[in-house]
Amino acid sequence: MLPARSIVHFSIPFMGAAVTGTLGVKEGTVSLIESEVGSHVIVEMLIDMASIQTGSRALDGILRGILQVEAIPNALFVGEALNAVPGLYPRGVTVYVALPAELHIADEVVRKVVDTEALLQGRRMHVVADFTVPLLEAGITPPPLVGDSIAFRVEVLTR
Repeated sequence: MLPARSIVHFSIPFMGAAVTGTLGVKEGTVSLIESEVGSHVIVEMLIDMASIQTGSRALDGILRGILQVEAIPNALFVGEALNAVPGLYPRGVTVYVALPAELHIADEVVRKVVDTEALLQGRRMHVVADFTVPLLEAGITPPPLVGDSIAFRVEVLTR
């Protein structure tokens, strides 16, 4: 996976409005192991929680504090599905997959089934995954004026 071509979008309720921004990806891999019966897909990415970008330095600083990035600088996203893509999958067609995934934040593991769409074109793969994480499940107690969950959209583009 190309971390520079992969990005994590987020949205979190803050003071009555949805604040959106991005997080960087330090490293990661997407593996597609093909067989006659289907494909095994594995997605792993190390998310740089300290790289919060909302377009406002002041808001970035507030969110870094809320998400405790000094103590929790990274989060690890791991998704894996057997037979996620049919063996006779025509390249260039988008496939929708319910991808069992885990988000590791500090000592917590949040398990989700992630709505994912994947597009294979030659040897390149474009994957988009959407999921929401309750902050308490991630070991983060939201302060007043902050919503109780954060929504993520992970976009991955491989070579």
